[in-house]
Order: sequence, then C-alpha cells, then structure tokens
Amino acid sequence: MPETVGRIWENGFPGPAVTVSGVADWMGVDMAKGNCSICGKPATGARGWCKAHYHRWAKYGSPTHVPTPPTLEERFWGRVKKTESCWLWTAHLTAAGYGQISVDGNVRLAHRVAYQLLKGEIPGDLCLDHLCRVRSCVNPDHLEPVTLRENTRRGFPGAPQKARTHCPRGHEYDADNTRVNRRGQRSCKACEPIHAAKYREKIRQRRSSSN
Repeated sequence: MPETVGRIWENGFPGPAVTVSGVADWMGVDMAKGNCSICGKPATGARGWCKAHYHRWAKYGSPTHVPTPPTLEERFWGRVKKTESCWLWTAHLTAAGYGQISVDGNVRLAHRVAYQLLKGEIPGDLCLDHLCRVRSCVNPDHLEPVTLRENTRRGFPGAPQKARTHCPRGHEYDADNTRVNRRGQRSCKACEPIHAAKYREKIRQRRSSSN
C-alpha cells in the first residue's frame, strides 16, 4: 500500500491523501531513476530537476527557458557612467588607465570599441587620441584619430608648449628671439625686459610695505 505523506486541503477541509509517488509525479521526478524529467540527468534539489533546469526556473520562472546572450552594445553601455562631459568606463582598466572589454574572445580597448560602435571603423594606421586627457573616457566626441607620431607628440610632457610658434605676447620663437634653459624650456628674449620690470616693481612694493 502506498505510503501517505499528507493530504491536500480544500476550503479548510482535508481532501484526498497524497502519496510519495503522487508528489513525485506532480514535481516531475522519475522515482525509479531519480532523474530530471526534462533532460534525464541526475535530479538534484527541489522539484526533481537537474541543477541547470532548477536554476532556470528560479531565475526566469520556467525550467526550459534559454536566456538570450546580451549583445555587445548591452554589455558595453552597461559598464559606462556618463557625466556632463566624459563617459567613464567602470569595468576593468589597464595599468595605464585605459578600459578593456572582451569581444569575441579577444581583449579590446574600450575607447576604440566605443568609437567603432558610434562613429565607424578606425583606419588601420591611426590611433585614437583622448582630447579630454581622461584615459578611461569612452566618449567618441573626445576621441580623435591621429597618427602614432602625433599621438606620441601630444602625450609627451611639454609637447603643447613646444608646438607653439609665438610667445603669449606674439613674439616669434625664432633662433634670435628664443632662449632655452637647462630643462629644455623656451623663453622669449623680447619679453625679458618686461619680466624684469615687473620683478623690480614687485620688490619695490615689498620694501615700501615693510617700512
């Protein structure tokens, strides 16, 4: 005689008895083999399904649901924090501070992926220069395709100053008007009398205020 394990209650009154085999049928368990009723693999845990089908039911509400892998766009933009200017990469960064993401099994630089997603392909011989100087930024409007030489020049300390052809007062940095110190910094000879006059005026004001 089947072992009774409980009763089904209906409207507050005890109903028919439920047996072990009856519960097993309701849960989809093969009592003879203890296998998952969906795939036949060994059943584990509740409901008599294998681990994979049970987790699908717990997460999606159906043991046979097959999740669709997220697209590259969904994976990518879910890891970006947009500010008023820069779009900051929040996932893995290289030691140099550039974002990284896996694409088709290959590790790619995040800012290059962002540029390709929104603006198109990058010519093979060009680099992307961060105009904002924030290496974790993936905003395509902050990226400019340039040659490797130009990218290196822009990133070298003092490069912007060395690229100038005139001083702030408009004097040309030519051979006769340029002085270079031991650290490689340039100064305008035509402006030296102006700087000297300002320095003397500052000293005079200090002395008059101390008397």
